[in-house]
Amino acid sequence: MLKIYIDGMMCEHCISYIKAALGDLEGMHEIREISLKDKYALVSCSTDEDILRNAIKDEGYSVTKIEQC
Repeated sequence: MLKIYIDGMMCEHCISYIKAALGDLEGMHEIREISLKDKYALVSCSTDEDILRNAIKDEGYSVTKIEQC
């Protein structure tokens, strides 16, 4: 499980953009939770961290940290 901290999320539309961007990635098994309040996504995947960062960046957001949990 990875916890991806995302800067720039402000509304429910942001969550849908993040879900769409991550859900399309090869190796994404599950998007367990996206917290608008705490600004993170909790995912289960075998996707490379750089690919995760780039997918989120392509949607206009930035990843501040990725940690195993």
